[in-house]
Amino acid sequence: MKALFARWVEALGPVGTVGIGLIVFCAAFYFGTIRPGEQRLANLHSEQARLERVQAQRAREGGAPKAVRWRNGCRGSTICSPARS
Repeated sequence: MKALFARWVEALGPVGTVGIGLIVFCAAFYFGTIRPGEQRLANLHSEQARLERVQAQRAREGGAPKAVRWRNGCRGSTICSPARS
């Protein structure tokens, strides 16, 4: 097994070995960082849509908008989640 691996590395050369390393790094980066970020973004979009539906329903009912309390003092465009009541 070790000899087979050594022959592969020798056949690939330094450029091929670096290329394989880059492929492994990119895959790890994608599944460790990019994909969870995409899932979090999708969750935030669905939460935004839910909140917009609630706000529109309250506006139709004539109620005043309910204030949102933020955890840890988050405000504005900072990515935070509202505190659960």
